[in-house]
Amino acid sequence: MSTERRTEFRAEVDLTVRVRSSNVEDFVDTWVRNISAGGLYIEAEHPLPVGTEVWFRLQIQDESPLIEGAGRVAWRRLERSDSQPPGMGVQFTDLPEASRGLVETFVEQRGDHPGRFAKGR
Repeated sequence: MSTERRTEFRAEVDLTVRVRSSNVEDFVDTWVRNISAGGLYIEAEHPLPVGTEVWFRLQIQDESPLIEGAGRVAWRRLERSDSQPPGMGVQFTDLPEASRGLVETFVEQRGDHPGRFAKGR
């Protein structure tokens, strides 16, 4: 029996993201490993506690508009697995319409295509 709880397709990516929580005054640069219409997985050696509110900014491509919004840490992975580094799953709580449209279009265009959309690595 699967314990899979995902309800939306996740596009695998390597995108730079700037993240800030109420515990940190400045944005911290790290990596998004996958993204869906409902949230994203952020790489973090020390993931924030479940329930922590975060604000983020990312760009799909150099010339594309910024995607900005807020989310809540829904779960975290404390140790590296075969397929993912330590990090946190962030569920969107406030994603403006323009940002939501960019995310949904990107995920839809990615479909089930293998490989990664890499930026900056």
